[in-house]
Amino acid sequence: MPHLKRFTNLKAPSLSARIITITVALVWLSIGILEVLSPAGWDATFGIPLTSPDGLYFVQAVGSRNIAISLIAIFAALTGMRGALVAVFAGIALIASLDFYVVSSAMGAIHALKHAFFILLMSGISIWVALS
Repeated sequence: MPHLKRFTNLKAPSLSARIITITVALVWLSIGILEVLSPAGWDATFGIPLTSPDGLYFVQAVGSRNIAISLIAIFAALTGMRGALVAVFAGIALIASLDFYVVSSAMGAIHALKHAFFILLMSGISIWVALS
């Protein structure tokens, strides 16, 4: 299929894009690890106090998700897979928008500002990697 050739022959992103995406992914990886190991300390950072045992399991699930996605991003950056990096960071932006919806519905938009920031940041990184 000739129309798919442009997506399979993408050049690797620039070195600066790879370094920045790895750095962002490492920060996200460390946060995910801390969410899994110590969910009680990280529940408030999500935007909704989750002090019940079920809520703490939710924080651990979010941490597991963050670990998995950050490892995929690191692998894509190390191997120079531009399309995968763009998809991962666009996916993170989508996840942040869903988190924004959940938090703003439960607590109000002011408590979801962190997620709005992540939407903008991850969308920006995704576009930058696509164009770098």
